[in-house]
Amino acid sequence: MESQATKELIDVAQTASNMTPEQAKANLVTVIAAVNIAELASLFTSMRESMPAAAFQNAVNLAERILNEPDWEKLKSRLRIE
Repeated sequence: MESQATKELIDVAQTASNMTPEQAKANLVTVIAAVNIAELASLFTSMRESMPAAAFQNAVNLAERILNEPDWEKLKSRLRIE
């Protein structure tokens, strides 16, 4: 069951299609830095289903650069990515 915060994050991600790539990246950086791993996992799961594979991979790469190692490992495990 998604929390209200997760639903709001998904809404933000979906409106990203109306933004420039730079705006979308800046918003994602803010979200990655501000929310917990459970919410990030929900957001990234939704993104995986709704974005082209290359765009999703770019978001994953961004998360890897922003998150500390333990948080990155948790997110990676929840998303089942290498």
